[in-house]
Amino acid sequence: MHTKLSSVFTFLFLLALTAGYQFLYCHWLPNGDLTSLFFSGALLPHPPELERSAYRYPNSTGYDGQMYRTVAHDPLSRKGYWKYLDNPRLRARRILIPALAGWLGGGSIAAVDWWYVAITDILMALGGLCFVRLAEDRCSRLAAVILYSLIPAMIASTDRMVLDGPAVAGFLAAWLFLRQGRWTLLFAALTLLPLIRETGILVTAGAGMVFLRSREYGRMALAAITAIPALLWWSFVAAHTPASGLGSLLSVPLVPQIVRWFTPVSRPVPPLVNTMLQAVDLVADTCLLLAFAFVARTIWREIRQGRLADDTLLIIPVAVLAAFASTPDILKDPYAFLRVNSVLLTWAALRMLVIRPVFGWAYVAACSVPLLIFRVNPILRLAGVR
Repeated sequence: MHTKLSSVFTFLFLLALTAGYQFLYCHWLPNGDLTSLFFSGALLPHPPELERSAYRYPNSTGYDGQMYRTVAHDPLSRKGYWKYLDNPRLRARRILIPALAGWLGGGSIAAVDWWYVAITDILMALGGLCFVRLAEDRCSRLAAVILYSLIPAMIASTDRMVLDGPAVAGFLAAWLFLRQGRWTLLFAALTLLPLIRETGILVTAGAGMVFLRSREYGRMALAAITAIPALLWWSFVAAHTPASGLGSLLSVPLVPQIVRWFTPVSRPVPPLVNTMLQAVDLVADTCLLLAFAFVARTIWREIRQGRLADDTLLIIPVAVLAAFASTPDILKDPYAFLRVNSVLLTWAALRMLVIRPVFGWAYVAACSVPLLIFRVNPILRLAGVR
C-alpha cells in the first residue's frame, strides 16, 4: 500500500512539475496562450482555422510540435491538412498522441490542443515513474525525478510538444515491464511505442532478441504481433503521402559524430557567445559518443562473461540506428540530435548509475546543458530580462 501511494505521489509530482513550468512559460507570452507550446512559426503556412487559433512566433519557421498539432486536428487528412506538413509521411506516421487528442477533443480546436498537451504530460509523468523504479536502488525518488527532468527529450517535449519525451517514456515502460516480467504490460507498451514514433519498433526488435536468446518463441511471436497495428497504419500513410526521403539521413556509422568534434559551427552571434556555443557543441557530441562507447563496452564485457543482459539486448537495435542516422546537418544542432537520441542517452545514464551514481549524474547534467541554454534564453527574453 505504501509503495502504491508513493508511486501515485511521484506521478502527480512529475505531472505538476511539468504543467507548472508550462503554465509559467505560457504566462510570459501574450495572453498566456497554451498554443505557444507548439512553437508555430509565422513564416510557415498553416491551415487557416489553425493559424487563427494559435500563437505564432514572429520571424520564425517554428518547430516540429506545430506539425503534430496539425495532424491532431485532422488525423485522417479528411480536411486536407496533411498538405501543410513539411514531411507528410514522416509526421503522419507518428499518430498516437495526435489521434488521441483529436478524438478526445471532439472537434473543438481549443479542446484538441489542450488534450494534446495533457496526453504528452501524462505520458512523460508515467515514464518518469518508470525511471524512478529503474533507478530506485541507486538514488532517492527526488534525485531520480530531477535526473529524469533533465533528459534532453523531456526538456524538449515540455515546451516544444515534440514526441521524443513520450517515446523515451514508452521505452522506459518497456524496459521496466521486461525486467519485472509483466508481459501484458510489456506487449501493450510495444504496441503503442511505434505509433508514438516509428523508431519505437527498434525496442520491439530488442525485446524479440531477448526472447530469442531465452528460446521463448511464443513471447517472441507475440512481440512481433505487437508491430502489426503500426505496420497497418504506416501502410495507410504510405498510400496517401509522397516518399519521406529519410534514406538521405543515413551515414557511415559514427564517422559524422567523430568528424563533428573537429568541425566548429560559426553562428551569427557575438564572438564570446559563439565560443560558448561551440563549447556546448563539443559537450553534446561527447555525450553521444560516450553513449556509443558505453554500449560497446557493455557488450564486450558481457560477451566475455558468457551472456548478454536483457537490458543490453533491448538497446542494441536503437544504438545501431543511432550510429547510422546522424548526418552533419543533424549534428549541427545539439538541441535536435540530443533529443532524438534520448532513448540511447537515457539507457547509458541508468547503466552508469549502476556503476557509480556520480557518473550518471554528471552524464545527464552534461546532456542537458545544450537544451537548457535554448530553454533559458526565450524565458529571459519573454520575461524582459534581455
